[in-house]
Amino acid sequence: MNAEKMTQKTIETIGQAQRLAEERRHTQVGQIHVLYALTNDPDDLNVQLLSALGVNTDEFRRAIETELGKQATYGSGQTGRLYITQEL
Repeated sequence: MNAEKMTQKTIETIGQAQRLAEERRHTQVGQIHVLYALTNDPDDLNVQLLSALGVNTDEFRRAIETELGKQATYGSGQTGRLYITQEL
């Protein structure tokens, strides 16, 4: 990823995704982390668009949370290196 070609919103979203992965002790940051970051703020345009399309955003967020719970983690007391998935 070339940060020089990203918008400020993109940089902020990637940063949020990375912090989420770190907080949850995940071994990598991937699409699910970015999706979480994009739908984290109920007032954000992304969430409003999903709602306008008829998506139940509360159920959508729960599904994201479920997938986040399935991500690989590193053990407590260990410091893990965070990798970016190939999809990103």
